[in-house]
Order: sequence, then C-alpha cells, then structure tokens
Amino acid sequence: MIRAGATILIVDDELQNRKLLKALLIPEGYLTLSVSSGDEALASIAQSAPDLILLDVMMRGKDGYQVARILKANPATAGIPIIMLTAQNDHAARLAGLNAGAEDFLTKPVDRIELWLRVRNMLRLKALNDFFQAHSATLEQQVQVHTSEVQRLGSANASLEYLSLHDGLTDLANRRLFDRYLADQTTIARRHQRPLALILCDVDSFKAYNDHYGHQAGDDCLKQIAAALQTCCRRPADMAARHGGEEFAMILPDTELSSAAQIGESARDAVAGLKIPHQHSSAGSYASISGGVAVLDRSGEMTVQQLTAAADEALYQAKHLGRNQMVSAQT
Repeated sequence: MIRAGATILIVDDELQNRKLLKALLIPEGYLTLSVSSGDEALASIAQSAPDLILLDVMMRGKDGYQVARILKANPATAGIPIIMLTAQNDHAARLAGLNAGAEDFLTKPVDRIELWLRVRNMLRLKALNDFFQAHSATLEQQVQVHTSEVQRLGSANASLEYLSLHDGLTDLANRRLFDRYLADQTTIARRHQRPLALILCDVDSFKAYNDHYGHQAGDDCLKQIAAALQTCCRRPADMAARHGGEEFAMILPDTELSSAAQIGESARDAVAGLKIPHQHSSAGSYASISGGVAVLDRSGEMTVQQLTAAADEALYQAKHLGRNQMVSAQT
C-alpha cells in the first residue's frame, strides 16, 4: 500500500549528510526534500506535509527532540512518522527520542540496507493508517453522493490488499505478513548484531473449549485474546500475528531475552485478566495461554527457521510443565 514516489523530508544541518541520504533514497523511487534547520523543517511541513521525516537529533537552533515534540503536539502533523538520526546509540538517547514522539531510530553512519528497510516498514505502517482514514472518508462520501465506478474499484482493491495481509477473524497480521516481517527484522538484527525476540504462544486446551462451548464461542475467545496480545505491542516496530489456528506470535525487534520474557508474562496476564470461563482446561478455570520466548543469536549464524524452532521448543516445554506459563529458550 506504499504509494509510488512517497515524499521524505530530510532535516540535517550538515550538507554532506543531506546529500548522502538523498543519494541513497532517490534510486529507490522516493521524492526527497531537505532542509538544514528545525525552523526550516516546520515551515516546509506547514506548506506541504511529507510522508516521512528523517530528523537529525543534534542541530543548531531547535534540535530534533524539540522539532518532534512540536510536530506530535499538532493534530495536523502528529501522524507523520519520524525516524531520528543520531550518532548516540545509548539507551538514554533512544528514550529521549521516544519521549519526544519519534517512531524509530537510525544510528550514524547510516547503513544503506537498514535505511531502506526502516523507511519501507515505516511507510508501510503509515500507509495502513492512511488507508483506514481515507477508506472511512470514502464511505461517508458514498452515502452523500454517488461516486464513480473507478473510485469504488480503487477502494475495493486497497481493501483486498489489506485483507491479504491480515487475519479475517482477529485482524492481526496473518502468516504471510508475519513471515515477511520476521525476515526483514532478522536481516536488520543480523547486520547490526542487535537482539530480535520472538514469542510463540497458543491457547491452552482450545479443542476442549471448542467442543464444550461451540465454535462461535471459540471464535469470540480468539478475538478477545488477539486484542489482549495487541495491547502488549507498545512500539511501532512490535508486531502481533495470528500464526495459525489458536497459535499466535509476537515479533519484538531490539528486545533482549529478559525484556521479551517480561512482555510474554504481560501477555499471559492480559489474557488471564479477560477471565474467559474455560471449565475444561487443564490449566485452570479460565482461558489461558502458554508461550515460548527466543532471541536471535547475536553471532548472526542463527536462521529464521532456527529462531522459530527455538521458540516452538520453548512453547512445547511450557505445555509439558503444566501450561499457563512462559518458558524462555536458551539460544
């Protein structure tokens, strides 16, 4: 759903940095604009909003944090995704960027492949949001006036593309989108030796739930659990997906094993908090999930298949140990 020729605004007070980013982005079909200060950026955005902003942190005058706060405080510009560019790769700098409203980070010197992947993924997330807003507006307009057949077909095509990447029951990412996103994030994690966590989980004794309460109740149960898992994905790059049947997955970029285990426990608690009655579960009186947590080996030798297998083996151990728990793999 990323439209052709998406516009990217580059904000950096160093001319060479602006030239380098343009040289990397233009061959990929993006339209680029560049400014050298925070004030120029705000003036440019007021005239015409870009699809994405690459924003340097350290600049004379208004720094990147100040510019981000101003943009996110304005409803007209709050939806524009911001990738901050920083030479600081420490935890405090990233927290400051998140607090200012940035959606993602790139560390200088910028790696070409990582730049392309992060820009593409951020534009994809924005395009999905834009699609929902545009689709809603189109439906309202159709109630008031008859639109042309071409417009209706365009909306239908966009809907079909969205549906092809999302699960029809839970509205989470489907297996196709999960596989694609996990491959992309694995490429980034390997290149920069960053952690990438994967959680695989499924609903305990779900066959017994369906047999006792019926398939309609089973579908409702899955939808509620999916929504609970989605609330545990608190960063733009985090993804919850329906992996198949009653099995779900969570992809957590830049997440160490200990943090991923905590998120897994939060997900388990969120499902327990739903208090969905399940009198035929071997793990208690309410619907619950068991999960396995694994993290990509920093050596870069682990494959996507091995990461998935490690999480799946940890899930099997959680089931074997009595269900309704999270087990971390030793990768």
